[in-house]
Amino acid sequence: MDLARGGAVILIVALHATVLLNGHRVPSPLKWMDDALGAYRIPTLMLLSGLLLPRGLEKRPSAYVVGKARALLWPFVLWGVLTALIVSPSDAANPWWWLHGDRSHTWYLGVLMLCYAVALLARKVPPIVVWLLLLLVTTLAGDPDGTLLGFLVSAVWSGSFFFAGAAAAQQLPRVLAAPWWLFVGAALAAAAGAVVAVKAGEALRYGAPAALLSLAGIFAGVWLLSRLPRVAPVRWVEWIGRDSIVTYLVHWPWMLLVVSIIGLPGGWGGWLLLFGSGMAVCVLATTLRPRTPWLYSFPRLAKRKVDPAPRRASRSAGGRAI
Repeated sequence: MDLARGGAVILIVALHATVLLNGHRVPSPLKWMDDALGAYRIPTLMLLSGLLLPRGLEKRPSAYVVGKARALLWPFVLWGVLTALIVSPSDAANPWWWLHGDRSHTWYLGVLMLCYAVALLARKVPPIVVWLLLLLVTTLAGDPDGTLLGFLVSAVWSGSFFFAGAAAAQQLPRVLAAPWWLFVGAALAAAAGAVVAVKAGEALRYGAPAALLSLAGIFAGVWLLSRLPRVAPVRWVEWIGRDSIVTYLVHWPWMLLVVSIIGLPGGWGGWLLLFGSGMAVCVLATTLRPRTPWLYSFPRLAKRKVDPAPRRASRSAGGRAI
């Protein structure tokens, strides 16, 4: 799964390089790629996170909550503040800024925290039931707007993939071993959805039909990636995916810093500058992660070693102290 996770986060870097080009002559192929793949990037990361949920719920609730706070709440706050300092320090005082995807990339961690909280509260409910409920809600709610309610609608959409992954966790070997004709059918459905999205000028999102198309595309991608030979480029993407949180957190503030300091040329030159420098910095950050773990997870507090209390001497009748 590291390969799929790495591919998804690299596509997010490519997307954000395109986003920052708005108003600077965005090349048509980049816009087409954005529309065609918009239904797969975040949904893939959410689904892959959901695959790990059953194992996480085996922990005690206290350990579960502490673990998610260390791995999600800490980087949510830290990288939100760092990004706000680059854009505008006053933004950090605005609660809405932290949850709006057009302003801060930490919204994704906020959605993940909501998903893990719902999973803990509904741990007795089969994940497939939660998935179906979320799918129904996102279908009835329609497209989100730029309000708190809109954020919740977007969170329900993303969360549906999280719980789809949790529901599929036990069936993953069977999914990967699916016959080739299922892969072809899913790939054709996803390709048709991509063509519709490009013609419509926006990614297909929200509602049951769009969610099912996204799931078809994710299945086709994971099925195909699991069969690739592990040549050097494949292993490199796996390496990125193994610590995908690093690339996700680092790339956006770096791109904002580049734009604020040196400006941005339009067209392919601007995109290559942002994407190329962004990936280079992310590779460096991933390499340095063992030395900088506190940037991505709250440090474990070292437990003080307490010397055991001295044993009291006891005497047996008529004997010496033991």
